[in-house]
Amino acid sequence: MGRPGLAQCWVDAILEEKVAEPNLKAPKIADKLSDRLQNGSLRLTQDAQKQVPDERTIRKVLETHSILDAKQQVAYRRCVWPESFVECHLPWEASRIVLDLLDFTSRQHWPRPTIQQAVWFWRLTLASAEMPIMIRWEWAMTFASDPELKLDALVRLAETQLAKNTWKIPQITEAKSDPQEPPSNPQLIGNDTSVTSPGKTKKGKSNGRQRQTTKTGR
Repeated sequence: MGRPGLAQCWVDAILEEKVAEPNLKAPKIADKLSDRLQNGSLRLTQDAQKQVPDERTIRKVLETHSILDAKQQVAYRRCVWPESFVECHLPWEASRIVLDLLDFTSRQHWPRPTIQQAVWFWRLTLASAEMPIMIRWEWAMTFASDPELKLDALVRLAETQLAKNTWKIPQITEAKSDPQEPPSNPQLIGNDTSVTSPGKTKKGKSNGRQRQTTKTGR
């Protein structure tokens, strides 16, 4: 764990960068986290500060890296095909799903997913292959930052969406189905119990359709 009060998603992001490039120092890690926050490839939970941790905080987190056990270090590694599969970190039957994820993140110019994120993306795809890839990816990042599933409210929200297919709301499906479109908000929403995207996006889509319908009717 990092400093008291630092959200786990920030700790995970710092360690992901360090495991990916062991020679990175705190200033460069801060730059990479800032870039990821801006391009939408870093998800923040509600308890997370909205600014990138300062270099002193990052150094404090890095001090914990040397004591991570082998399983934890594997979880923070970036996923590659076929090496991650040869090393038995992922089953071969997950290959097609994970390759789709690698292609998706590559086209967005995002970092490769970690092995832990890839595992969750595979699991979510097994549960609902029809769910747009962006929504599956957002949930995969969320679950990867909470491996012990302590965020019970979010876990129950995901369960409800998968069980009842409540993600099949036209506005959300349209907003999330285009793999070229980055997420509109780099933060994870919390209290909207029907969708996994901000109400602003949902409202914006609806208003746009209403204006178009009115114009056509005239």
